[in-house]
Amino acid sequence: MIETREAEFASKCGHLFVSAPTVLACESVPKLPWLLPTDFDDAKVPRDLSSLAQSRSVIRGEFAALRAASAQNRSHRKVIIGGEDLELPRWEVFYLMEDGAFTTAARRLCPRTVALLEQLPLFRTRLGECYFSILGPRTIIPVHTGVTNAKIRCHVTLYESSSSRLPNLNLAMTPMQYICALRVAGVEFAYTTTDDCAGAEAEKEAAQLLLFDDSFPHEEWNFSTRERVVLLVDLWHPALLTTREGAARCADVTRRFPPVPSPHEWLPSVGTGRLAALPADLLQTLCVDYLAARDVCALGYTCRLLHA
Repeated sequence: MIETREAEFASKCGHLFVSAPTVLACESVPKLPWLLPTDFDDAKVPRDLSSLAQSRSVIRGEFAALRAASAQNRSHRKVIIGGEDLELPRWEVFYLMEDGAFTTAARRLCPRTVALLEQLPLFRTRLGECYFSILGPRTIIPVHTGVTNAKIRCHVTLYESSSSRLPNLNLAMTPMQYICALRVAGVEFAYTTTDDCAGAEAEKEAAQLLLFDDSFPHEEWNFSTRERVVLLVDLWHPALLTTREGAARCADVTRRFPPVPSPHEWLPSVGTGRLAALPADLLQTLCVDYLAARDVCALGYTCRLLHA
């Protein structure tokens, strides 16, 4: 039970690691950094998560197509750490769902991945995202916390750089166990693909699919010489999907932070073909004007132009 694990975590290290969302805090959500597929009451969700994990080869192929397309159009790509020099530390993402809405490029280039994701209880608000996360060699993502504990984050490992342990160094100087890992609330998880994981099928699947509350302090690193690629998916916290009060909270969060669709959907009166023919600066102006007319800009949203 999630309540039992929450109590155990609180007694052992709850005073060291606390949930600290930067935008929206839900007090009714259990304060537990790590979750399991079985924490969802709906038995369909664990099955759909299992299907997502087992479809890694399909997702890899569509990721390659999206990444190749970014060579001509970088609107669905964001470099968060580093730059274009591949020799430097780098963290970049390729968006499938941004601000709670799937991008046009995702539906066109990653249709099977999108279909798998749409079976899940996605966090379809302006605070929700789905994207491919590429952590380059010799790169560290410092400790940070997410925007809200109303959601949990799912990582599906597509390409691991290394699941090996670091040399037995002085842990006071190197407080890390693995060469490439995610650490949430003091617990490390080494990214692993099923290709390299021994054991039963259930153990293999658990090794490459991770659920955690990213409102807790977490960090990532990759000290290897290869990229680490994961599919990141934001889901509603399972505690909000089990009661009438939770459902009301979900509706309230969605009302306060509605998803913001791509420009092609912002301008329903203009056909996709005609939009593609418009100059980028004109399309940008139209999108901003359309958002202002709908009072979306009053929510503090910064318009980002997505080309498809």
